[in-house]
Amino acid sequence: MTTFADLVARADAALHRLCRTAALVCLGLLVVVVGAQVIARYVFAAPPSWTDELARWLMVWAGLLGSTVAFRRGVDPEIVSGRQLPGRWLRVVARWIAAVAVVLFLLPIALHSFVGPNFSLARGFMARNAARTSEGMEISMLFVASAVPVAAIVILIHLLARLTAHRQIEAQVDADRRRA
Repeated sequence: MTTFADLVARADAALHRLCRTAALVCLGLLVVVVGAQVIARYVFAAPPSWTDELARWLMVWAGLLGSTVAFRRGVDPEIVSGRQLPGRWLRVVARWIAAVAVVLFLLPIALHSFVGPNFSLARGFMARNAARTSEGMEISMLFVASAVPVAAIVILIHLLARLTAHRQIEAQVDADRRRA
């Protein structure tokens, strides 16, 4: 019988693989685009206008997707490490305090990505960006804006997995660390 924790752990692992792959693709494309921009600027003295903007977008996506990978692996910056506290109960309390802090930070970001003041869908972050286009590439700014709620929601799912399926997740994280 599959438990909720097993389902969350599998979804978490799949999201982790997807975000890690997407972050690497964005990073690789960023290097190619910036390289093309440098060659076009200093060799041909005619850089295309779109390369600077695309590089910026790829950097945003790579950074936010990379933050989900860092959170999942447990290598994100932390002020106080609960792992070093003496006593099991102190470590459990520290884990829950950290979880509450993550929720208090990311839940409003995820929520207000879709709804604005007075819970208006038309005034949410995504709706406002859907109505804008970029200057250089003339593409909807929704492409860039969607990185914010995607990262927030994925980290919240990683947190849910960390809290419900912590044994499975910790085993996967340890396996990832050994491979890295």
